Amino acid sequence: MPIGREMPRKKKVKIEKRKAGLEELGGYKPGDFIYCLRIPDESLSRGNITYLFKTEEGEFAEFIDEITGQFRAAFLRDIIEKPTRSQINSANNKIASKIKRSQEKNKK
Repeated sequence: MPIGREMPRKKKVKIEKRKAGLEELGGYKPGDFIYCLRIPDESLSRGNITYLFKTEEGEFAEFIDEITGQFRAAFLRDIIEKPTRSQINSANNKIASKIKRSQEKNKK
């Protein structure tokens, strides 16, 4: 092999990523901020929608739960359109107690 000459690089093939879920369902879009009762325990959660799905069982929204930090699912019928002050405060308190626990854990 001659000095100073390199082999040509192989061109990368671009693969189009197919979006999972639907663009819009029931008036909701990915990125919308929601308060809802999550599946399966029906406890109050909040977060941004990542995907929307429609199956035989019903219509679902997958979202990132701000309280647990995990991906969760909720039926669209369980999304709270106008959360009450007590629901908002309940979610805020859960997040605040989680932050407080993590700070105490780091001090030890």
